[in-house]
Amino acid sequence: NYAADIIGCHDRAAGIQRALRLMSPEYIICDELGTYEETRCILEGMNSGVSFLASVHAGSAEELKRRIQFFDLLRNKAFANIVILDDRLPGHIKEIRQGDEFEDEIYQHDASLCFDSAYGAERDIRRKEKAKAI
Repeated sequence: NYAADIIGCHDRAAGIQRALRLMSPEYIICDELGTYEETRCILEGMNSGVSFLASVHAGSAEELKRRIQFFDLLRNKAFANIVILDDRLPGHIKEIRQGDEFEDEIYQHDASLCFDSAYGAERDIRRKEKAKAI
């Protein structure tokens, strides 16, 4: 038997943090990940033994590969499987890929994607903003 708690009225990152701290979940389900903060919360949850079912929206697999948040999750083995939906038939599965396979393909075919993690990029952005302010 499973029970589900739904957390509303929060941004995703705050909802994930709240669930991790107060509910001791086995699984967290959330949609449309996109921010560095959400990425950080997912990785924090994974380190606590929580499994996630999450979506990352993109117009194509190529666009998805270039999203730093997705890349950081992929590099940290957040995805056992990646399900790519058919853009012409909503809700229909076009392809299912193993996370490791997808990561290997990125490294083999596009060396420009070997950048620092989302945390490093976010830190760099903050440093530049602080330098401008001074």
